[in-house]
Amino acid sequence: MHLGTVPLCDRCFDVRIAEATGWPRLPEPPPPESITGPDGRVHRIEYRVWRSPGGVVVEAEEDGKPFDGYYVEVAGTHDADPAPLVERARAAIRRRIGRQDLELAPGGAHRIVSDFDLRGRLVWSGQAGPYDVVVDGRRLTWEELGLALEPFEGWEFRLSFRAEDVDADDREPAGGPTGTAFTSPRSVDARLH
Repeated sequence: MHLGTVPLCDRCFDVRIAEATGWPRLPEPPPPESITGPDGRVHRIEYRVWRSPGGVVVEAEEDGKPFDGYYVEVAGTHDADPAPLVERARAAIRRRIGRQDLELAPGGAHRIVSDFDLRGRLVWSGQAGPYDVVVDGRRLTWEELGLALEPFEGWEFRLSFRAEDVDADDREPAGGPTGTAFTSPRSVDARLH
């Protein structure tokens, strides 16, 4: 984090912001946890609680895989109670890891969509070429995504993008009283309102 031109850790940044604004200091993030997906892979999730220009943000990210692996963030206003935001992030990352959208194709040559829905996020490929996608905590190129869609050859489709938690129960709005959950890229400031 930067305060002006001074680089600061999340905690130091929060101390300075709390002193200047009177907002309560943020708690330490929960300790990392390991979550096993339905495919037997173990995912080590690290949490971060920090202040963005738009409010309090809780991130849950698969360890050592920035922009790869699983990622969820939940945001609230600057005066939001961080505890419910943390619980929403923990629930959202568990729900996302617990859902398997891809399965091995017959013969095991590549992965294919396992149902009629496919959830993931766009990520920068690190090259001049097109973006990649992350599905089930795995980075796929557009070619690999095309192979995953093989069972639907000839079908029509609709592509939609959502800033909210795409895995949330439809009966509960993603924003709710405690904040907004995202499973999208890290450009947090552009999405907060």
